[in-house]
Amino acid sequence: MTLFSFLLLAVTGILTPTRPEVGKPVSWEFEMTEKEASSFDEAIDWLNEFRTRRNLWNKFLLTMEEVELPQSQVGVRFIFNYKDTSWPFDDYGHLWYDNRFVREDEKEGLDILENWLKELVAKSPYAGFEWGKEEGETITFRGYSDGRFQAIDFLLMRVCEGTDIHPRLLKSMLIEDYWETYPENLDEAAVTQELEKVEKLDPSSKYAGRIFKRFRNPGMFVPVVRRKTTENGQT
Repeated sequence: MTLFSFLLLAVTGILTPTRPEVGKPVSWEFEMTEKEASSFDEAIDWLNEFRTRRNLWNKFLLTMEEVELPQSQVGVRFIFNYKDTSWPFDDYGHLWYDNRFVREDEKEGLDILENWLKELVAKSPYAGFEWGKEEGETITFRGYSDGRFQAIDFLLMRVCEGTDIHPRLLKSMLIEDYWETYPENLDEAAVTQELEKVEKLDPSSKYAGRIFKRFRNPGMFVPVVRRKTTENGQT
């Protein structure tokens, strides 16, 4: 490989949609400007810091005999690849990272990065992609992105009709109470029972605080945690 080809490779990015559209390429390769490449070099350093923090957290979980299920990739819409580093982002244009390990002083930089990625899509062959809106009736909660957590949305909207309870609030509570088997073990009677509990929530309790925090911040990653399974199958 010549020096020129190496330099060209270093400033080449590839944008790939996870759900290809008819008549559009399966990926788009483009050359980045020196300024763009420099910005992503800094972003790679950020990403490594997040991973380091998460690895420390995972080591702590091991001492507590707990394990977090891997973050589902169902919600990923585009993947940007640069220098052997992947940057997945979702239907809302948010980076698909575990934001528990991001400091407050780092969030502004990540917002800038997300906006740049959306601009990248706008000038790509995928221009015209309609980004999702987070103020909808129901929504995918980060960390609960697997399809089984969305399968009950229609039922949630139906049982909330005529009430003052937002379907997203009820869904947040169901996730809190039924995270391991949700929604396979739920029917309309079970959802209605949870709806009654929502109406009685005391906003000053820690439990209610977790419910409302998730309801108001659906983009905040919330992990599914399980106790480690022993050799005899017990937890």
